[in-house]
Amino acid sequence: MTRIVLTIIALSLTKIPFAQYSFSRLYNIDVTDGDNYLNRAWEGGLNYPIFSNIDFNNDGKIDLVAFDKSGERLLLFDHYNLKFQPFNKNLVFNRWVLFRDFNCDGLADIFTGTAGGIKVYKNTGNLNFVLEKSILKSDYINLNSNLYVSNTDIPGIVDIDGDGDLDILTFEINGARIELHKNLSMEQFNNCNQLSFQLNSKCWGEFTENPSNNDIYLNQPYAITHKKGQYHDLLHAGSTITTLDQNKDGDIEIIIGDIAFNNLIYLNNGGTTSHAVIDEISSNFPSYSKSIDINTFPYASYADVDFDGKSDLITVSNNESIGDNKKVILHKNIGVQQDTFSFESSQFLIDEMLDFGAGAYPVLIDEDQDGLLDLLIGNSGENSNGNKIGKIALLRNIGTNTDPSYKIITYDYLNLSSIQEAYLYPAVGDIDGDGDDDLFLGLQNGKIAYYNNTANMANPCVFVLANGFYNAIDVGSFSAPQLFDINNDNLLDLIIGEQNGTLTYYPNSGTSSIANFRFKENNFGGITTQDFSIGAFYGYATPHFFKDRDTTRILVGSEKGGIYYYQNMDSLQMGNIKLTSVNFENTKDGDRSAIITHDLNKDNYMDLFIGNLSGGLAYHQGIAPVAIESTIDIPEVKFIIHNNQLELINLKFDKISIYSISGKLIKSVTNNNNTISIANISKGIYVGVIQKGEQQFSFKLIK
Repeated sequence: MTRIVLTIIALSLTKIPFAQYSFSRLYNIDVTDGDNYLNRAWEGGLNYPIFSNIDFNNDGKIDLVAFDKSGERLLLFDHYNLKFQPFNKNLVFNRWVLFRDFNCDGLADIFTGTAGGIKVYKNTGNLNFVLEKSILKSDYINLNSNLYVSNTDIPGIVDIDGDGDLDILTFEINGARIELHKNLSMEQFNNCNQLSFQLNSKCWGEFTENPSNNDIYLNQPYAITHKKGQYHDLLHAGSTITTLDQNKDGDIEIIIGDIAFNNLIYLNNGGTTSHAVIDEISSNFPSYSKSIDINTFPYASYADVDFDGKSDLITVSNNESIGDNKKVILHKNIGVQQDTFSFESSQFLIDEMLDFGAGAYPVLIDEDQDGLLDLLIGNSGENSNGNKIGKIALLRNIGTNTDPSYKIITYDYLNLSSIQEAYLYPAVGDIDGDGDDDLFLGLQNGKIAYYNNTANMANPCVFVLANGFYNAIDVGSFSAPQLFDINNDNLLDLIIGEQNGTLTYYPNSGTSSIANFRFKENNFGGITTQDFSIGAFYGYATPHFFKDRDTTRILVGSEKGGIYYYQNMDSLQMGNIKLTSVNFENTKDGDRSAIITHDLNKDNYMDLFIGNLSGGLAYHQGIAPVAIESTIDIPEVKFIIHNNQLELINLKFDKISIYSISGKLIKSVTNNNNTISIANISKGIYVGVIQKGEQQFSFKLIK
């Protein structure tokens, strides 16, 4: 018998979390769309962004910030070439966000919508924000009450009277008139540090808007009241207000968008800073350039996007249900003595991004059978002119096994838009044993459509609809399927996420050539992404099971965007799966997340693609985990070798693994009497990993 001598060098070991991962968000995977290179491919998409200016990096130059109502995302764009910067502060916003400096310290603060009013966060520097006012109050003539803003509206926040503090324009509750709430900070405190408001005018500008449409009536001072029933006594439906000094005469003009219409209305102020009088209307603004036509309820941000000192107009829909979600219309300000807006683009920024409308649900497949994994990406609908159409996009990998790059082949794979579904969630796997991947599509009605791949092994995919209501499966709403061998019987099982935040499990009781998915449980592992405390009233679970070192791990996308991580499915044997994190490695990037994993560049680290409700994708490259937590000592490792078996004799562990220096797993043994065969291990230096419970210890191993 040949005796093999192994030297084990015990290190000063670091206690690290079980199955630790680390990632770096990157933007450098090439993507082309036709002849166009997408410079912003991986920035995550935009649906309904509201733009403001802010110097976020304190370099003395104005930058651009966008709040996307779809997914509640904040995105920063540096002054230099609008370089994208993700914003990962733990702040929660909804409805709208405007950056305005209320205390004159040179730092843009945050005004944001809250139930029936306005919330304010103060900028304390370096983009750190603290709550200043949970809701703004105003003196409604001897009644101090919430400064009212309808939940559908966006107010105007600007210094109306030129005294140095910020005032607020908002539609009153009936929607016919605009109220001016004057800030009394300068009058009362001789500074702009306070937010002290008083109702100054019940009919700013002396005009009214018909609450049942967007007709404007001039010469309507508040003393002249409409007759009862004239406007059918309707409550306010919704309007947006953009403020600007268009003709640079010192008083404020406004631009209005209405909830049921596609156009913007410009109202010229012929009055003064102290007494506004609207005297001119332009109903299709800007009528001298390409007028706004966007479905529906437009809002125009007045912000400088090219940093030439003049604010431009960026118009989007304010209706995140059916509003156009692939239109961000830019009119550049080319004026000299006054604002003059010239149409520039209908897809500002997003024409350089991967943007699939609402939602992005990726899955990997070698669609053309060239040995490289391509991307199929579903969505929750591309909204256009009031229609919401679900599609699947195909991104073909035209790179290499270690350096992927993608070309967009089509945004409407298999012409699936023709089936008129509003939501399509893809999953792939060989369920009939013919060597090629078949296609499942999760539908909004909770059902599954099955497309059989008739191409046979090694041929490009040819998917044919085989069953539009596969296996009579119905999980309720927004089915999100994955095919994965959950029970380790070498058969693909079916796991389905759904709107209520749970997973439904269908084990495969068939054979390798004939799948037979039978319902087992509809609350698999006790997993749920529903969390009322953070406003996740549904959950929208999107599962991704994957193998790492022979252990099944679970990632689940969620309604509020955090990736739920369950590190060890084996804990199912003891009841519910253990939740490890609700924001896996801090990868949250907007609501309705969906995640897939794969080692894209063959560096032995797992990489991630994550989709979000804004319709884009983020790419996170796996990197070496950073050792954290405390350093501990372990006793000298003692062992014996007999018949090519290495046996640890003084330490008991759950699992022993041996890796090459490059990170490739060479050998792994779980619960096997603390022994591991080394017969097939060649001479060299290795890294050993010993696991005990949720701790793992690394050591150098020399053969």
